[in-house]
Amino acid sequence: MVLSSTLFVFFLVSTFPSMNEADVVQKMPGNEQVISTPAFNITEDPQPLWGTDKILRNGSVDVVSIERAPGSNTTFFAVAFRNFSSINDIFLLKTTDGGYTWHEIATISYYGSAGDHIDLAVTNEYVFVVYSTGDIICKKYTYSGNLVMTKTVFSSVYTETDPSICTDAESYPTGEYLYLAFYRNDAGLGTEIYFVYLSENLEIISDTFGIFGAGSDHTFRYPDIIYDNSSSHRVHIVAWDQTENSIVYRVGSSYGNSWSSIKEWSPSSSDYYRLARVDAHGNRVLITWEKNNYYTVYAYSTNGGASFVGPYRFTSEYIRPAPIIANTSNYMYIISWNSGKVCVLKSYGDPSQWYSSYVSSNSYSYMPWFSFDGITCGDGHAKITWTDNYSEWCFDAEDWIAGVESNKNENDLLIVNYIRPGAIEISLSITVDEDVECALIDDCGRRVLSFTIPSGQSHYVLDSRGISSGVYFIIMKGQITGRKWIGRVNVIK
Repeated sequence: MVLSSTLFVFFLVSTFPSMNEADVVQKMPGNEQVISTPAFNITEDPQPLWGTDKILRNGSVDVVSIERAPGSNTTFFAVAFRNFSSINDIFLLKTTDGGYTWHEIATISYYGSAGDHIDLAVTNEYVFVVYSTGDIICKKYTYSGNLVMTKTVFSSVYTETDPSICTDAESYPTGEYLYLAFYRNDAGLGTEIYFVYLSENLEIISDTFGIFGAGSDHTFRYPDIIYDNSSSHRVHIVAWDQTENSIVYRVGSSYGNSWSSIKEWSPSSSDYYRLARVDAHGNRVLITWEKNNYYTVYAYSTNGGASFVGPYRFTSEYIRPAPIIANTSNYMYIISWNSGKVCVLKSYGDPSQWYSSYVSSNSYSYMPWFSFDGITCGDGHAKITWTDNYSEWCFDAEDWIAGVESNKNENDLLIVNYIRPGAIEISLSITVDEDVECALIDDCGRRVLSFTIPSGQSHYVLDSRGISSGVYFIIMKGQITGRKWIGRVNVIK
């Protein structure tokens, strides 16, 4: 960002509206369009299967977050919160191989019950963990987990909690900024969701700006913030108006220097909305929230939040939704809980057309409010993390066919490249008493061919005459048990 810090502060102060000015609210359409979501079927979804759940930590954790090192497809950081007998613990984990192995690099322990909402942001050199003790605290770490500094970012006579943080480091290799939203309990005095941004040294660059609640006695909680890496340098914030049970949204261009009016989605009088989340990349913005502790509702923008289509609602039970916008395509995802399992809804750009897949075969009877988070590393490369608050903190990746997961059940699978020109033989050393759905995937994650090996058949001859030369993955899944086999084949013409 090539802006003088002195000039920039003056610009912020001169253009921000007054804290006491009543917020202008644009009421959004309230009638949800209903979306019927098809069950996941490998013959319908042209993307690879998800891998096997990776358990990051056994035991109770609540509230999870994950981010990648800017530009990396293999280095990720994740945090989770745990409260035990009034002692709060935050665990910071790191992976450098795409999620197959994780290592705990730092632990934060503190007393109090001011709030359990945590978040993290990753710049090109540092990892920032933000949390609340009644004040907003931020810790700065190196990538190896060495603590650089701890700073109380905000402290007042009021309680401050629910911090959400992001960065513009994907767009800037140096001089990155951190963008922070948080809740302040102003005891009915008005503004309750605030925005500010900071340098990597945790120095406040802008004046604290009231996003939601000016001139209102409503209670706004749990803000979520994202920087969209667009040429307009927009910051997007959503929150839950607990007084009206509605969802509010605001976008600030020029690094949060110039803010739009508030957009508000309100339910009918007998319903309630809550738990809003937002993700954005370029001009695309996806907002999700929960309705009546039963349904997922979402709205989608293709012009940077100036206008939205929707809201849409799924007919099946999907709760605790979290959105992911792909950074290289029109793909988008919604992570959710459905029928006791972790489910990912995926769209290829049409906001009314989705495909669903159960990521985990495990069943979960309960999911805490902020139990899901996810990131993307390109087309068909989503990574997600979740917790059930009781037994496990987990991770899974959509593209593990190219990594260690390519060896799954390898002792049962033999692939012979050529038994005759243009033919590949796939052999299983065991008899499978179910049809096996198969897909040939290229190294970009695109489906090239689909076929089925009938029940009881131990080998299959694949016609490869119409397939271009290159390295491919064969993904196989039992229709009944869901058992998976993944192998690699090199087609040479």
